[in-house]
Amino acid sequence: MIKFENVSKAYDGNEFFALKNIDLHIEKGEFVFLVGPSGAGKSTFLRLILKDFDPTEGMILLDEINTKTLRKAEVQKLRRRMGVVFQDFKLLEGKTVFENVAFAMEVLRRDTKTIQKRVLQVLEIVGLDEMADRYPMAMSGGERQRVAIARAIINGPDILICDEPTGNLDPRTSFGIMKLLENINKFGTTIIMATHDKQVVDAFNKRVIILDRGLVKGDRQGGYFY
Repeated sequence: MIKFENVSKAYDGNEFFALKNIDLHIEKGEFVFLVGPSGAGKSTFLRLILKDFDPTEGMILLDEINTKTLRKAEVQKLRRRMGVVFQDFKLLEGKTVFENVAFAMEVLRRDTKTIQKRVLQVLEIVGLDEMADRYPMAMSGGERQRVAIARAIINGPDILICDEPTGNLDPRTSFGIMKLLENINKFGTTIIMATHDKQVVDAFNKRVIILDRGLVKGDRQGGYFY
């Protein structure tokens, strides 16, 4: 589904390489942990998939299509196939849970009836069906992250990008968020999750891609080593 072919990404006039000579393939429906120390290249890796920028060298293929050749309208279509979850939630504090999740459908101009039905379905999936009218400021960190996940999956993405989604949560809450992501993955959504959380990686036996100084230092099933 996603292929990196000899991908490198440089900054500062090609003086600093955040990623160097990355070759790997992520299959449809996989759940992949992306680990490594700060500065290893994890954020750059995710942003390349999202096409925030193009690689300096090499190709990224999504379903055999070179993302570097996509026109602006095609990039927008590509991003609609992806959902993103961040460490700091990025919720709209002045909107209710329902309104936060519905917003992702409203920008695509979906009709009100469809939005109402889909939002309630997704809130049930993430365990927040009784909190639709609550505001984020009145919720715990774990509940806020569930809202963010609901918003990310509301349009049925093929790929879910998670950037340190448990970074601000305690271990028990992190485990609940991981079980939710695991359930979403079982429906066929490909999940790529950057994390520093060794306990999470050790507890869930998934593929682990290890980055260090822009290089792939390991690619294995389970285990957290770098």
